[in-house]
Parts: sequence; C-alpha cells; structure tokens
Amino acid sequence: MAAAGLIGTETFSGTAQRAIRWTSREIHPRHRDALGEYDTVRRYGDCVFAHASPLSPMEWEYVYTINQANAIFGGIREKFAFIGHTHVPAIIEHSEERGTKVVSGTFAAVVPGSRYLVNVGSIGQPRDGIAAASFALLDAQKGTITIRRVPYDIRSAQDKIRNSGLPESLAERLATAR
Repeated sequence: MAAAGLIGTETFSGTAQRAIRWTSREIHPRHRDALGEYDTVRRYGDCVFAHASPLSPMEWEYVYTINQANAIFGGIREKFAFIGHTHVPAIIEHSEERGTKVVSGTFAAVVPGSRYLVNVGSIGQPRDGIAAASFALLDAQKGTITIRRVPYDIRSAQDKIRNSGLPESLAERLATAR
C-alpha cells in the first residue's frame, strides 16, 4: 500500500521509508497499480486474510498477545484468520470451553468447535531468530495447520540488497532473523 502511494509513511522508520521509496521507483507501474487494488482484508470461505489485525488493518497492529487474539476472535466470524506483520510464526487456538492458547510447535490438528489465528511468519525478513522463510499451510481435508520453514540463499539476497543501495540493516537482518 505504501509502495503504491496509498498511505503515508511519516510514522514508518527511516529504513522502512527508504525501502518504500526504492520499491516505488523499481516496481513496474502495472504492478504498483495492482497493489492499489488489493483489499486490506480478504475473506474466502471459512478464512480471513490480513497483513496485520483484520479488525483494523490500516492501523498495522502487531498481534503478539492472547488478549489481542481474543479481540480478533470476538470480531470475526471465520474459523481461520491468517495474518503476518510481526514476521513471527504462531498458531493460536480458541474454543469457548478451553479458552485461548498458543499451540506449541509448528503443527495443529484442527479441533471441531475451535477457531484459529495463524501468523504465517515471513517469506522475507523472519524475526524469530530462525533464518529461513516461513509460511503456513491449511489442509482442510486432513484438518491440519502446519507452519513450514524453507532455507534460502541468504548471502545472495543480502548481496542484492547491498547492491541496490538499500540500508545495510536490511541485509544484516536476514542472517540474524531479528
């Protein structure tokens, strides 16, 4: 949204502002226009997708706590909510009987009557100390949610960042995953 010029960046860090200016210059106008057409919240079947909280997507809330998760569960009707923004993968399960809890590990069997908030992590710039791309898979037929990690060529990505003139901290972050 920022790279498409649809939101201001005055509250963004200096590093983020530089990256957005670079992206705005480098992105093909057709792709920049397409970014402007995306919904901030997308619903499909029993799923809702948002970059940050689906309750207030343009406030860019970092969802870290059970209280925040409970607010999301209270404000949506879908069984599954997929978010990112923190770049930290997690699966949170909610049921009226058992309350809300973070599922340990990277796998959850879907329990009838439960609802799930899934932070998919990040394909780029993981921030959980694990320098690998992260994404989530929902297998509705098997009734499972899985967070997957995939290693990638960090050095090559760092070289591309450095060669483009972007801030060094963006290259360093890939190796530290922080």
